[in-house]
Amino acid sequence: MRPDFKKMNGLVPAIVQDVESKEVLMLAYVNEESYEYMLKNKETCFYSRSRKTLWHKGETSGHIQKIVGMYLDCDQDTLLIFVHQKGAACHTGSYSCFFEEVFPYECADPLDRLFDVIDEKAIDQKALYEDLNTKVQTFKNDVSKEAIEGLYYDLSALVKASGYTMEEIEQDLLKKYPVKGNVKKINYHKA
Repeated sequence: MRPDFKKMNGLVPAIVQDVESKEVLMLAYVNEESYEYMLKNKETCFYSRSRKTLWHKGETSGHIQKIVGMYLDCDQDTLLIFVHQKGAACHTGSYSCFFEEVFPYECADPLDRLFDVIDEKAIDQKALYEDLNTKVQTFKNDVSKEAIEGLYYDLSALVKASGYTMEEIEQDLLKKYPVKGNVKKINYHKA
């Protein structure tokens, strides 16, 4: 399958996303020649509209992007490229080109993100609440702030005893339940 280069005067936009963190790194444009380069070399290559030439990402900086997956949108006029990023994606030295805040996105903590995902999915909430109720019963029906703090403390102690860090758990949660606004985790492989 190939992009429809005719729709946009020979260029298609390409969204580049970190395969591990799911962070959007940059947006650039691809022509047929840069597309062929990427298929052959498994590294990103774009068409520079200002210089009117091909631009192999990382050629001078060493900040290459190894392609691990590439997808076309439903209209075949936009690419989504998943990469392993070496160094910074942005020419400013920032990991992502998207750091200029227009208005802030208020990120909740990982537990709030998890609850958002639970609300979005068709999970049997009755069974979930029954399970939570059973756990709350262990706190003698005390659903106070102190009881919740105790549960959080016990969970933190369990994480520490396991040898993991909260940061590792948070990163795993972010991979499993991406923050709203990012591309949702989707199984792109056909069964």
